[in-house]
Amino acid sequence: MIATLDATIRSSVIEFIQPNTKHIYIGYSGGLDSSVLLHVIANSDFLKQHNIEISAVHVNHKLHKDSSTWVQHCKEFADSLQINFDIHTVKEDVPINNIEAWAREQRYEGFNQVMTQPADLLLTAHHQQDQSETLLLRLLRGAGVTGLSAMQACRQFANGLHIRPLLTISKTQLHEYAKAHKLQWIEDSSNDDLHFSRNYLRHKLMPVLQKKWPMANSMLARSAELLQESDKLLESYAALLLEKVLNKTFHALYIAKLKQFDNATRKLILKHWLSSQYNLQLTYKNFAYIENHILAAQVDAEPLLQIGNMQLRRYQNHLYCVPLTTETFAYNIKWNGEKALQVPGYNETLTKEYLQAQGLNIAKLDWYDIQVCSRKHFTQARCQPYDRAHSQTLKKCLQEAGVPAWLRYHLPVICNGDEICMVVDAFVCKGYNAQKLN
Repeated sequence: MIATLDATIRSSVIEFIQPNTKHIYIGYSGGLDSSVLLHVIANSDFLKQHNIEISAVHVNHKLHKDSSTWVQHCKEFADSLQINFDIHTVKEDVPINNIEAWAREQRYEGFNQVMTQPADLLLTAHHQQDQSETLLLRLLRGAGVTGLSAMQACRQFANGLHIRPLLTISKTQLHEYAKAHKLQWIEDSSNDDLHFSRNYLRHKLMPVLQKKWPMANSMLARSAELLQESDKLLESYAALLLEKVLNKTFHALYIAKLKQFDNATRKLILKHWLSSQYNLQLTYKNFAYIENHILAAQVDAEPLLQIGNMQLRRYQNHLYCVPLTTETFAYNIKWNGEKALQVPGYNETLTKEYLQAQGLNIAKLDWYDIQVCSRKHFTQARCQPYDRAHSQTLKKCLQEAGVPAWLRYHLPVICNGDEICMVVDAFVCKGYNAQKLN
């Protein structure tokens, strides 16, 4: 049984190791779960043979009077296993409310600080009972398919991956392993505080469920796994639908095309667009506001909705997601096109291929005299989009291209010497357009 547990945990980590993986970090609180995980990984012959460094990362939230003692215990255990020990001490004051969420944010901030190299792995000790509790908590909060998928076994995090190798392991199995290897661990008294939702669920509700249904934890965890499969299928479908309504030039959605779908499908598309492109989560209230106040607005209206540090804005027939900040930047950068270029205030990375895909004939450019400028660099400049009969002011050209006023100062201007040859995401000027656009 113990040998099987070892093999299960190690194999679920090894499958995510890449040729350039040099470091594995393990979130280590000193409790039973993370002590078992640390012990199993530290004794992996595979990791030793491949010279993969292992570090235990302990986050001291300073929430308990014995926190300093816990730090010492954790360091001693890591030393006994001959692995690195990193301590991250939280400097912020403890909030009055939502302590659970705050502590979780602080932990992951600590983990994020050490995950500096590509292909690094972060391991945390969430197990089967944690998974079933997460599913129930999210169910009680009215979550949909994505929320009820609970915790993923693997997800992108910082510069690498966050792995949860214990999600199929029961608490009983962890106890048996710890007992067999004579491990010592910390018992945190706050785990018995029923003011915390998870503790209340664990100590009050789960025993009742398990008395009637002894396999409750494993069955709930299985449901989460099945919901993850459904969520992946929906995400794939949403990605196909997004292609039908996305204006790739403006990075915005065609409102008329979006409104052709039913309510549930619109929600799916919006949810996928915001999460995949902007890492934003669409709530039930958010969607209701979008439906009733943004999509239903008149064409000349400009309603907006703030979500996190971004805002959804309607302009004419498009729905945009743009940074909350109204800050504009002034820059004038010489660029030979050999390396990708990131400019202030613009989300995409500039490359020759990116500009070419927007219709620029890059063969027409003198790459020894190319400048990438901000809109602020120009006052009364004139230019002639390839499909216009005569030149106009840059401001007028942007207006006619349908670029919202609040977006115009964020689009890079490509200049060939003193001549404007393109405004990225808006238009290409006459003489610089690819033949297919003529």
